[in-house]
Amino acid sequence: MQLCSIQTKGLLLLLGISMLSGSVAAEEKGEERMTPPGIVIDHSPDSKRIYIGSPSLAILPDGSYVASHDFFGPGTTYDTTAVFHSSDEGKTRERVATLKGQFWSRLFVANGKLHILGTTGRWGSLVLRRSGDGGHTWTKPKDADTGIIQAADDQWLYGIASGAMHVQNGRLYKAAVRRKPGPRKWGQPQVFVVLSARVDSDLLKASSWRISSGVSSVPHPKNMFLTDEGNVVADRDGRIFNILRVHEPKRGGIAGILALSADGKKLTFDRKTGYFPFFGGCKKFTIRYDAKSDRWWSLANWAQDESLKRAVNAERTRNALALTCASELRNWEVRSVILYHPDVRNVGFQYADWQFKGNDIIAVSRTAFGNATNCHNANYLTFHRITDFRKRSMKDKPFTRQIKEQKAQPSAPADADKPRH
Repeated sequence: MQLCSIQTKGLLLLLGISMLSGSVAAEEKGEERMTPPGIVIDHSPDSKRIYIGSPSLAILPDGSYVASHDFFGPGTTYDTTAVFHSSDEGKTRERVATLKGQFWSRLFVANGKLHILGTTGRWGSLVLRRSGDGGHTWTKPKDADTGIIQAADDQWLYGIASGAMHVQNGRLYKAAVRRKPGPRKWGQPQVFVVLSARVDSDLLKASSWRISSGVSSVPHPKNMFLTDEGNVVADRDGRIFNILRVHEPKRGGIAGILALSADGKKLTFDRKTGYFPFFGGCKKFTIRYDAKSDRWWSLANWAQDESLKRAVNAERTRNALALTCASELRNWEVRSVILYHPDVRNVGFQYADWQFKGNDIIAVSRTAFGNATNCHNANYLTFHRITDFRKRSMKDKPFTRQIKEQKAQPSAPADADKPRH
């Protein structure tokens, strides 16, 4: 069955849970759908205490797919990641590994082998593992020669996310963040950095990696600030940038752009001009460049006016996942709404990680649906295929139901790039 160019062939049965597929017609009548849109990869065994986070997706050299996610919430230890393998383009998947001491992680392929880069827990050391068998078995980080890239100490704790990893001129780049030790508090000062290493080096060795200078989240304008989960991208001239979320809860449509020096050593941010409009910019997003269309693309939680009226704030507006694109890194448009549900408070299609696959985009979503406690605390990991993504427009209906008005209004104030005092 194909709906709105998103292929949803088959459902994966996991954790002994039997799931029934609801219909679009039932949703139009206001009935609750039994399972979320897409193919279910994983489902929380306890939706009130164990949540699914940090979705990541990689395509192996043999064409198989590997996905991962971690577990967070009061019923977890904030240090465990599950890994899934699919040999039939995502139609079915098998859970092949459970990694302890692995959190907030990014899957990627380098030198023909699968890697996972993340932290030891919710703020900890930066660690890397390698798998030579498609994610079934992994190396274990023990020291600076076996995958501990940067150890946490009494000066810094580290964080990272599943945003895009950029490769250019034989070197790979990944955004990361650090903060001072102490109790975790939303909005606390953070320092943003970029990691880089030669692709052909031994990536398990800490000595292979370079960490740039840092950019602090403070000072910042009134009522908004840079936050984590950045994306390393390059413009057409090869200049490298780290594009970050900006917490701006009123409209939620601003991002920040930090510049990395050519040698990867210095990261800078112009606090007067570094903010720019970006649909869904206050939630995590992934950006990648597509040479065929000569555009940058993203899947982001666009907060429409209709949804904002019913939401706690823009940061908690995650009920619409939009395909966006840019002709220039600061000039974004909403191309099409991919997933949508009218329940703003309890449904979320968020933190989507994705890859180009020919004319399609394949994606995994941290999905809150059904008996989720709220839109943030996801109880599913779902897989989606967006066919012929370059041809999609606002005329294409999202999965489930049509948004009342799919007009791409600006999602940031005209003076968003000016400092606020």
